[in-house]
Amino acid sequence: MTSDRSSTNRIRLINRALWILVGVGTFFWIGYEDRATTIPILLGGTLALTLGLHFGQRFLTAESTGTTPFGAYLFLGLIAGLTAMPIAAMSMLVKVSLHGHVPPDFSTAEVLAVLSRTPAWAGAGALAGSAASLWRHIASE
Repeated sequence: MTSDRSSTNRIRLINRALWILVGVGTFFWIGYEDRATTIPILLGGTLALTLGLHFGQRFLTAESTGTTPFGAYLFLGLIAGLTAMPIAAMSMLVKVSLHGHVPPDFSTAEVLAVLSRTPAWAGAGALAGSAASLWRHIASE
């Protein structure tokens, strides 16, 4: 029971740190004149991970049985991976709309190139969810 409570507190601390990281990163990135797609991709991935931890905490704590099914972690990772690139594309579009330059910060081709990475990020999210499930299973023994 105490280890379950400490793991819940650890997840909450990680989640809180990720929210702060995303907020500070977005604040500085919006004002920075940068045309590279690396920062929005990293922010989109971090925000997807943060949202996944936030909404998946009840799967990750598993107070009733002591274990969490493999499918819950896999699904959580898959959903986080699937949402990472659309979040990155939306943040790029928000930056374009806020800055309003004659040549926009990101072209349509760049936004579509970011969206085309969604299947790879979904696979990576599913693998990360599987690894988290394995890690949780090994740590519980």
